[in-house]
Amino acid sequence: MSAPNSKKLAAGAAAVAAIALLITPASAEARPKNECYDQAGYQFPGGPMVIVYPETDAETRFDAPLGTTIDVPAETFYQNGTSLTGRVTGDMAAGGNVINLTVTRERRDPLPPLLLSGAVQPNNTAAGSFSADTLDGQLWESPTQLPCVPGAPPAPASLPRTRVTVNSDCDVFADNAVTGTVVGKLNGYSSPDGVTDVPEFFGCQGKYCEIGFAAGPNGRAWVYEGFIDEPYDSVG
Repeated sequence: MSAPNSKKLAAGAAAVAAIALLITPASAEARPKNECYDQAGYQFPGGPMVIVYPETDAETRFDAPLGTTIDVPAETFYQNGTSLTGRVTGDMAAGGNVINLTVTRERRDPLPPLLLSGAVQPNNTAAGSFSADTLDGQLWESPTQLPCVPGAPPAPASLPRTRVTVNSDCDVFADNAVTGTVVGKLNGYSSPDGVTDVPEFFGCQGKYCEIGFAAGPNGRAWVYEGFIDEPYDSVG
């Protein structure tokens, strides 16, 4: 493995394959029995956690508090026997499985932070990709089992609709556009009748609306409210 400040580019085929795994809907058999989304999403484990960077054979270790936010000391270890201390900060989206973390590494000549984004997988472990300065799209994964947040998610203002439509071709996001992670698309104008039926509608928060979407985290995802045909109910 190269030195800690290596600018090694990700292998394209591996990156595409891994990202495809992140957005592929899980079968009913593969989903965890606890169905974290039906409670209040996932949280950090309240104990040791490790993040592995398989393309550089390095890893970051830290003690994660129990909860959905994190700001703790960390140490990143490299194959050549060196390590760098720093911090891990970030959060896990409430009511879902999207993760965003920043890993810093302290050195006399500062290294750019590692900016991680990803999601909890059906086996309750996390994976995704990260960027750092000129690096983009390298992979990370964590073998640490992540627990559920106890309790039910906030109830929508009304029962899910059986039918709403989108009136234009639009991106579908993993959450309400905080991270902008695209998990798929819906066709409106390009569909035969100019609209697309959406099987479930859970209301809107801010400028984005939650819908049923198989490739989204636990079967849900978000679209910009301007693409949803009115009327609809706001939940925030």
